[in-house]
Amino acid sequence: MYSEQGRFLQSKSQVFTLQSTQDKDGSSLSLQCCRFEATGVQAGIEVVFLTGWNESYIKYWELFKDLTEAGFSVTTMDHRSQGLSGRVCEPFAMSFVYDFDSYVADAEQLVHAIKSRFAPKGPIALVSHSMGGLVSMKLAAQFPNVFLCVVASAPMIQFKTAPFPWGFAGAMAHLFCALGFGRSFAIGFPKEGWEPENMTMPFETTHSLPRVKCWLMQQRDNSKIVLAGPSNQWLRASWRGCNSFMKEFFGHSKFPTPVLLFRAGRDRFVHELSQDAFLKNNGKKTRVVSFPNAFHELYLETDDIRTVAVEEIKTFLTAVGQDQDCTDLYAEALVVGEVEGEEVGKKRGRTSALTVTLTLSAALVLGMVIARARKNLK
Repeated sequence: MYSEQGRFLQSKSQVFTLQSTQDKDGSSLSLQCCRFEATGVQAGIEVVFLTGWNESYIKYWELFKDLTEAGFSVTTMDHRSQGLSGRVCEPFAMSFVYDFDSYVADAEQLVHAIKSRFAPKGPIALVSHSMGGLVSMKLAAQFPNVFLCVVASAPMIQFKTAPFPWGFAGAMAHLFCALGFGRSFAIGFPKEGWEPENMTMPFETTHSLPRVKCWLMQQRDNSKIVLAGPSNQWLRASWRGCNSFMKEFFGHSKFPTPVLLFRAGRDRFVHELSQDAFLKNNGKKTRVVSFPNAFHELYLETDDIRTVAVEEIKTFLTAVGQDQDCTDLYAEALVVGEVEGEEVGKKRGRTSALTVTLTLSAALVLGMVIARARKNLK
């Protein structure tokens, strides 16, 4: 599989770079992009693919191969401060963003580049995973007339913050940034063994051993794309990005474009409950496909899961692109596979008492303040 992905990326990709700007100081920041032209019968739809956090587009070569062979041209990019794109600050292996909407602005810039460089004749659809799911949904909400639809796999509408409650995690991230630790790693990072040469199998991301092995080999051969963890500022910006989306679309506002939403029942990274809340208010134009036994990375899952997801993308894009009546698609929530044991995505109870969390966090803050004070005295 690894040699096959190498041949595909080398022979089919058109790599180009965009110059974006940092959030505050305006200095140049490179964004690496890549395009894969459709082969065979043209579907007449342009796909923009947005990756998740701590990923590179090279990870999704197999999905790009499937989509281009089905007639869809695909253009993708690596988000700022990860993958093959430029970094905002040191250390190089730490993800950093001042404002989550910078990801959205970068994606908007990519769309403008597609229009000017490749002049696509058909509509543009956003296909995405995890953090890219939130970016794509925010972008489509801003420019509903530009995009045909959104396909979001395990979208990061709300990421998990265990053992901390959601609101408390956001407050702590804000406090760390206010104390001057925005450019420091978030609590728990970097984790031991994050370096490419020491990496082992990722924890419950996919059941497909060949695909996860391929991704590990990609990272070992491209050490630049490996992140040690997020910064406190990334955590604060992403928390705010999730919160602003939830406030807008969990209430009276309706999401403006059709959505195909993939849900992973054993997802340890994003909350299914936040997806429930989105669907409660936006279910009439959303096609839901649930995989009770799948881990987070549906596009890298075993064939029995992944094949269904890819076929659903093709069917949905074609139906919406041809302006077909999609009432039946929206009405039927497809469940792929039977539930085996307890679903990770469901609430199991509190992982720790709030008092313990508060005590631990207070101790961590105090320790960081003391360390900073000592450093300033030297």
